[in-house]
Amino acid sequence: MTATRLTQDNYAKGFLIDDECMGGVSEDPNFQGNFLAYVVLPATGESIGSESFRTLEAALARINSIPREWKFESASGCGGGESCSPGGCGGERCGPDRCKEEACPIYLPGPSKARDSVNTQSTG
Repeated sequence: MTATRLTQDNYAKGFLIDDECMGGVSEDPNFQGNFLAYVVLPATGESIGSESFRTLEAALARINSIPREWKFESASGCGGGESCSPGGCGGERCGPDRCKEEACPIYLPGPSKARDSVNTQSTG
């Protein structure tokens, strides 16, 4: 089976999941104009790692380089910030200011340092 990849067309519309992890790319809230590649454990909300990149292409390359059998999960249904659910956000960014439930703050993992490379950076 070939793993699904995030692309410029789908990265803002969902994330990658497998039996254990969830990974994605979002705008970095700590570095304007940068993109954050991240992996979390959705069962606990624990961040496995995140890294900020100056370009979307570099962030996508990093998340797509992780050797897992990812499947794409659409994120639709963020609404006006009143309801978020796993698998929902309709291409809108979910974050503490948009969602009032626990499902979406996971899109904005903690701070990291901006880099040009695609090296991993553990946050734990």
